[in-house]
Amino acid sequence: MREKLLRCIVKDTNQGATMIKFNDLLLAEGVDPSEVKLIRHSESSDRQTTFDLWSSDPNQFFEFERLQGKPIYKYRPLAASFVVTPPGGTLFVGLREIRNVRIADKKVICPLHKVPRPGLKLYDIVKRSELVEYEGRLSIDWGLGTRSWYQYADRHSKPVISISATDFEMPFPGFSALQFQLDELTGLPEAWRNSLSSVGGVYLLVCPDTGEQYVGSAYGEFGFFGRWSVYSKNGHGGNKFLRKRGRHNYRIGVLEVVPNPMSPDEVIRREAFWKEKLGSRAHGLNAN
Repeated sequence: MREKLLRCIVKDTNQGATMIKFNDLLLAEGVDPSEVKLIRHSESSDRQTTFDLWSSDPNQFFEFERLQGKPIYKYRPLAASFVVTPPGGTLFVGLREIRNVRIADKKVICPLHKVPRPGLKLYDIVKRSELVEYEGRLSIDWGLGTRSWYQYADRHSKPVISISATDFEMPFPGFSALQFQLDELTGLPEAWRNSLSSVGGVYLLVCPDTGEQYVGSAYGEFGFFGRWSVYSKNGHGGNKFLRKRGRHNYRIGVLEVVPNPMSPDEVIRREAFWKEKLGSRAHGLNAN
């Protein structure tokens, strides 16, 4: 990667500039920008964004790329795929080759919306190896025209804003702002898992189907993450009442973080306080 970047920097310096453009990287790989469309995926469902889908399951995101309502891959044999990050950035996730297209039938499930999307265009695309080392690491400046979510590379030379040495990882939002669904637990960034394993306290589960709440507590080794991992495996965390309800993709949040010296009995008392405050015994999912 370093040698390719140096070639791009030398090229731009000779032209009186030092900013690397995305087209420079394409040319360094032997890819003609006139053959490339730039696709900026920003679609979202009521459950997740395209960034969430890509970061949690890149293979399912690739299936989402194949299924499109508009002929976005038309006129160019290659597509450079980007996703919009939560802060609004434009992150490169791969170069694709477009081959054929057909119409999706009712058996095709959209990975983003989790519903059948018959009638949409289902493209036969393959992943290219060029620029693979930049996937999840390179961000570009898309410019002001964010509504124009697909553009031609040779007509729009995008500046490279940053190239990270590691894969893109969202910063931990803090315990009070943390919210995610149970099936997203295994896809959390490593830094998030470390933070959630380091402390315990009182947490909240919310049923996505009924809105009913369950208050629980986590203490001991591996903290919140260890406790939630049990739910992820069996769907009920060992709770008899939740076991009877069957598996649900609960939304998880932290109500209170407790100091490390706090004993399990004290944590359970804090759990009882939150059950009373939220009414989760009388109107929620707590049986005691």
